[in-house]
Amino acid sequence: MSKIAMIRSALSSGPSRQLRSAPASSHWAFAQRFLSAEAGSSDASSDDPFFRSAPEGLVYGRISGRTQSILGKNMLKTDLIHHLEGCDLSFHDIKFEYNRVFFLNSALVQFPVRASFENAFKQIKLRGGLFNLAKIGRSEWDMKSSYDGKAVKNEHIGYLPNRQVLMEGIPYNATLDDIERFLSGCNYDSSSFQFATRTQADSDPIRLVVVKFPTQLDASYAYASKNRSFCLSTPVNMRILQ
Repeated sequence: MSKIAMIRSALSSGPSRQLRSAPASSHWAFAQRFLSAEAGSSDASSDDPFFRSAPEGLVYGRISGRTQSILGKNMLKTDLIHHLEGCDLSFHDIKFEYNRVFFLNSALVQFPVRASFENAFKQIKLRGGLFNLAKIGRSEWDMKSSYDGKAVKNEHIGYLPNRQVLMEGIPYNATLDDIERFLSGCNYDSSSFQFATRTQADSDPIRLVVVKFPTQLDASYAYASKNRSFCLSTPVNMRILQ
C-alpha cells in the first residue's frame, strides 16, 4: 500500500470520527450547565408579574402622599428629583397634578428605563416611605398637560418654557387694574388671568389668581420682586406652578 493510501485510511478510521464528535457533545453539556446556572441565579424580582409586564424603555408612575391625599403646596420638581436620587430624572420627566385650589395632589413621573422605576421604590423606602408609587399607562402621561407650557424663543437665551405663577391673597375688592398695578414692572400676559377661591375652616377664604409669563426668567423675576408685596394693603404670596 502506498504512503498516500495509508494516510487516507488513517484519517477515515473510527477513532478520528469519535475525536471530531467530542467537541460538539462537550459544548452541549456546557450549554446545559450554563443554562441551569442562569435559571438558578435569576433575580427574584423578574418572577414578579408587576415588573415582568413592564416593557423595555419608558415606564410611567404616579407619586402621591402616603399619610394624606396631597403632597403639599410647596414641593418643587427639584425636591422630587433629589428624593429619587439615582433615577436619572429631569424637569421634563415630571408633571405635577394640582387640585382646583392648587394644592399638589400627585406627580406623574416618566422613568427612562424600568431599572429607574424599580430604583425609585428603593429610594422611597430608604427615605422613610413618605410617598406611594404606582405604575400608570402612557395614556395618562400624554393626557396630562404641564404648567411649564409650550416653549417660546428668547433671542438672547434660546427656548424657555412658559411659566404660570399663582398669586395667593389678592383682596376680593381688587379690580383688574389693581392686580395689574401690583404686577407693575413685570412682563406677563394680561389676558391670562384665572381666578379661584380657597375656603378655610378657621379663617376667611383666600382669593387665588393665576397669571402666565412668557419665560421662566420673567416668572422668577415676578416671584423675587413681588412675593409678600402688598395689593391694597394685603400681602400676596407668589408661587411658581410647575
